[in-house]
Amino acid sequence: MDAMCSKHSRGRRVALSVFIGLTLLVGLLLVLVLSNVFAVPGDTRDSYIEICIQILNATLTLAALMVHPSRLVTLLRLLMYSSSSDMRAEARIQAAFPSLPVEFMDQENPQGINVPMRKLACLMAVLNLQCFLQYPITAVVWFYPFSERPYFVIALALALSCTCTIGAAVWEHRMHRSTVRYRAKRAESAIERFLVEDTSI
Repeated sequence: MDAMCSKHSRGRRVALSVFIGLTLLVGLLLVLVLSNVFAVPGDTRDSYIEICIQILNATLTLAALMVHPSRLVTLLRLLMYSSSSDMRAEARIQAAFPSLPVEFMDQENPQGINVPMRKLACLMAVLNLQCFLQYPITAVVWFYPFSERPYFVIALALALSCTCTIGAAVWEHRMHRSTVRYRAKRAESAIERFLVEDTSI
């Protein structure tokens, strides 16, 4: 089981590396062409720009389609969770947040080491919004000719999508850092209590 999980995790890392590498490479080429770094005729330049846009759009759309179903399912599980006795649901929710301990008992007064579900639901809502914002970009790129596209729609959706991605990453990192600090503080307190009890014997 561990070997299968490790293999799956390795596969995801490879896919993510390929996705990031392709996006950066094509994005850099697009910027260079738009900046006239390469001396190419007008028609050829437009063709290069269109090819780069289509590749970037296809890559980002494929990435959104790959991650969106699991994000949507996780959000629904968080919103529909109602009983701390549903061990199967708890296991699935926790598996979606491997770096964050989830609070399943007291949502109003969670332990400092655990993250309440309302925060995780908000985080998943932001990540789902990031996926949804890719779809209008895809529609504009696929159904409008190069010279008639409303590029303000692409720019607005892309800016909001990047904001969601960065905001969610920072938010998740801060929650993880908070739980790590609380865990370290609690461990330090336990050691201090042990030392006090040991010296009092």
